[in-house]
Amino acid sequence: MKKSPQHSAPWGFSKKQNSPHVSSDEARAFEKCMRLLARRDHSVKELREKLSPFYTNEVIECTLTKLNELRLLKSPEELSRLWSESLHRQGKSYRQIENKLHRLNLPSTPRDKELEKEKCLKLIERRFSKSMQHTGTPHITFDDKVKIKRYLLYRGYDHETIMSVLRGLDEKR
Repeated sequence: MKKSPQHSAPWGFSKKQNSPHVSSDEARAFEKCMRLLARRDHSVKELREKLSPFYTNEVIECTLTKLNELRLLKSPEELSRLWSESLHRQGKSYRQIENKLHRLNLPSTPRDKELEKEKCLKLIERRFSKSMQHTGTPHITFDDKVKIKRYLLYRGYDHETIMSVLRGLDEKR
């Protein structure tokens, strides 16, 4: 009977773990990180949080070091940019984006006021277009302004941006 050749696992970890400097926990932690990174990019903080219930700090640090050596982790600046772009596409405010980046220990991104105004206008159109059409008035009523302002403030937009957008709506009508 032929023995099948011993295949080594990728990334330098052997399946039998004959290497004295790599433990089976390290190999499992590395595999878990690879599965997580295959789905989406993660920050170092996220990976630590996801590994910490199962592995010791020593194993986690060794795994993160190995990932860095193999350049499998994106830089914090690049991750910050990717998260920011994704959340902008979802219509999130600058404050919501900054809170998310802060929770992930990622650096801040520059603020684009024009983009914020565009997102505000889209939210207003999506949420209030039907109710403002039914009033039949050529301008936005005070009650509509209060509702719009409360709606946008609740979603993290700053007062200056909201007032600028409301002035722009008054000028359009």
